[in-house]
Amino acid sequence: MIPIIFYSDCMIFENHFIYFPSKFSDGDWQPWHTHHDSLPIQPRIEDIFLTTSDGARIHGWFCQPWDHRNQTPIDSQAVVLWSHRNAGNITPRFEMILELVRIPANVLIFDYRGYGRSEGKPSEAGIYHDALTAWNVLVCDQDIDPTRIVLLGRSLGGAVAIELASHDKITPAGLIIESSFTSIPDMAAEIIPILPRFLIRTQMNSIDKVGGLTTPKLFVHSEDDDLIPYHHGQRLFAAAPEPKQFYSLQGAGHNDTQWVGGQPYLHTIRQFIHRCVPPNKP
Repeated sequence: MIPIIFYSDCMIFENHFIYFPSKFSDGDWQPWHTHHDSLPIQPRIEDIFLTTSDGARIHGWFCQPWDHRNQTPIDSQAVVLWSHRNAGNITPRFEMILELVRIPANVLIFDYRGYGRSEGKPSEAGIYHDALTAWNVLVCDQDIDPTRIVLLGRSLGGAVAIELASHDKITPAGLIIESSFTSIPDMAAEIIPILPRFLIRTQMNSIDKVGGLTTPKLFVHSEDDDLIPYHHGQRLFAAAPEPKQFYSLQGAGHNDTQWVGGQPYLHTIRQFIHRCVPPNKP
């Protein structure tokens, strides 16, 4: 009886082990920070609300490179569509947005349903809908050529980005997968080895999807990741076809790759985006 109750509880509370959304009060939404006023290139951020095909209303930021001194936009070919990790919302990503717009690249980052200002509750199918909606806004509504769009997925967002790139009619310019896992059942086996795989409803089976992706791919993982083991990144890379690149960090945990990796990490991201979407000539 005890094993049955244990397994039933795991199924009931599965989403609570996977998704950790945060909501913010109205006062927390403006991302401007005065200590960034001296930077010559900053993001000009537009709040956007998107309606998915299944009726969810999700929120995001469209971030444009902006010449802060001259108060003019900076022309950029690259557009980064960013799927973030399983915890929090888009607001803590502002520091990395600063780095991306300095490439320069436009950035669309969105909150999955249930996160931030987005409505609903997260689920595997639901967050896939959210990412597809964000893609369609760029390609259909804003008429952005897919050859300009680089998908960026971090942690759980890596599974979202891989799923999006696996659609038959979606061919992004590039795909960056950082600190992500092979699948949810594989991760569950690391945490609860006795849990039968057939009880796990959420799959996010990136390891089976990545082999069909022909777009250029960059995999980033820390050897010292304290949440998603390094071998998950290695296995994803091994399963992916060329063209592909693997960037390994040392000393970073799961949530501090940007800060521990520093300029070498940022240079790798920048160079990959430039190869996928060549910058405008001055």
